[in-house]
Amino acid sequence: MRFSCGVPLYHPSTEQLKHIEIYAGLFDTVYIVDNTENGAGTSMRQYLDSINNVVVFATGENQGLSVAYNQMCRRAIQDGFDWLVIYDQDSQPSPFYINKLRDYVEKNVDSDVAVYGPVVCKEKGREPEDQRAVEVEVLISSGSFVNLQIYAQTPGFDEAFFIDKVDDDYCLMARQRGFRIIQVRSCFLYHRIGEWKKIFGKIVEQHSPLRMYYITRNTLMLYKKYGKSGLERLGWFVNRLRHTLLYDDSRYKKVKRMFLGAWDYKHGITGKKLF
Repeated sequence: MRFSCGVPLYHPSTEQLKHIEIYAGLFDTVYIVDNTENGAGTSMRQYLDSINNVVVFATGENQGLSVAYNQMCRRAIQDGFDWLVIYDQDSQPSPFYINKLRDYVEKNVDSDVAVYGPVVCKEKGREPEDQRAVEVEVLISSGSFVNLQIYAQTPGFDEAFFIDKVDDDYCLMARQRGFRIIQVRSCFLYHRIGEWKKIFGKIVEQHSPLRMYYITRNTLMLYKKYGKSGLERLGWFVNRLRHTLLYDDSRYKKVKRMFLGAWDYKHGITGKKLF
């Protein structure tokens, strides 16, 4: 059983680039898709090229996560791998949990499981309290072990989503085809989604206005694709709008982008949005 790794990059920091070395020490090949506009800087490319088992794809433009995931999966299949393990650039790699999850997959693999993944943890220092592996509806892409034999039987990641809900869509699509999604709760992935803000003792995630556009448009797309009613879609939008107005910084910019996302969803506009 052969395991490869894939990491999309977009204006990565020096610290995020160092994570690549960790992955390169754990997997036979690490596929990098550089989504940075105009391509990686010279020093960054030289650094990546200095790591023997790293393969870099770069087009000089941001083609989105769905395109990146498909590129990495297809190349991994071509290179004879059975699994592609996806990590976002801002995930905190833990060799202990990566190896633990890989060991679990090797010993317990079922032919009908499309994705295995860990529990996402926002803070280091916590220990798993649950040792079970359970079936779930969706997993985030980062930390996911994607079964490439099953991937090859599907349309792959839907490139209409560009970023946001790409992972949800893949999991739901696989489940529709009779495959399962398994979360191994004895394994953690340290990963922070968005920026954090503390309000009245509550940690609230913050996203940029651009991300709020994609979150809105793609959530509504996803809900429609998988049978949520118009009333359920409206309910989600109203709740997210209320949350943004109550808790977010730059709330009016974000609300404007949310309405634009809803407008584009209504008019069938997908893929990358140019502002």
